[in-house]
Amino acid sequence: MQVMPNKTVIEGRAQRVDPAPDGWGGTVEFAVETSKPADGYSDFVRAAAGSTVTMFTADLGAVKPGQSYTVTASVLGGPGGERVVLQDAKVLQDVKARRP
Repeated sequence: MQVMPNKTVIEGRAQRVDPAPDGWGGTVEFAVETSKPADGYSDFVRAAAGSTVTMFTADLGAVKPGQSYTVTASVLGGPGGERVVLQDAKVLQDVKARRP
């Protein structure tokens, strides 16, 4: 199965990071604060504010539980079905720290 190119930008807090049973990568649960399509892409994740999104990450060190991030995620497909995959994660600075 081939999925049309898509990217979603999500701001939220990493709630859990669990290693995969086979030892490669793992899953991350994000509490969604905001979600929108990346510029020029379709939004296949369609995460609503207040929801939780579970996604695969190849790099378990990319996110830490309890920290807020801006993440880019895509829905990818394969012979076993579709899954949301973390493409990029940037630490979201505390709003108070960003004020002048």
